[in-house]
Parts: sequence; structure tokens; C-alpha cells
Amino acid sequence: MEDKKNGKQKKSDIEIRDLSVTFQDGGEMIHAMEDVSAYFPSGSVTGLIGESGSGKSLCGHVHPGISPQARVEGSCMYKGMDLYRLPEKRCRRSVEKRSP
Repeated sequence: MEDKKNGKQKKSDIEIRDLSVTFQDGGEMIHAMEDVSAYFPSGSVTGLIGESGSGKSLCGHVHPGISPQARVEGSCMYKGMDLYRLPEKRCRRSVEKRSP
């Protein structure tokens, strides 16, 4: 996704690309979310809207270190880092720095 002013994505923007989350329940694989993409530009308020159980909270809480039972595919780019590939502790620090 690109900033409309200059055609570039700002490093402080958040972009989720092709997020898929799968959980294993016994021998059964449960596909909780498939191929979700979203863009949250810095300096603006953006919300997720959807039905109950559609995965809004899962989208914000999923991280391989936080949800070790989940298989997470896709990327979540923030400040040039893929948060889904960072260790949990570093991911938390990176996100907490952004919060007011």
C-alpha cells in the first residue's frame, strides 16, 4: 500500500499482507483466518468492522510467540520489520513504543 501524497509507504504505517491463521484441534486443522490484508496509515484512525467471530481481535492479537498453538502465515510490516517474524519480546517493545 502506498501513501497517496508521495506514492510511498511510510515506515510507521502498518500493513498486514496475506494473513492466514490455522489452529490444530486434536487431529483437525481449523482455518480461523485466510488471506486477510489490511493497511493502517500512520496519523489516522482506522477501524476493523465485521461480524462477531469474523477474526477482528485475532488479527490484532496473533503472533507466533504470543499464540504458539497457532500457525501464522503472511506478514505484518511496521517500521520496516515483519512483526510476525520477530521474537515476542522484541515485537512487544516495538509496538509499545508506538502507543501514546
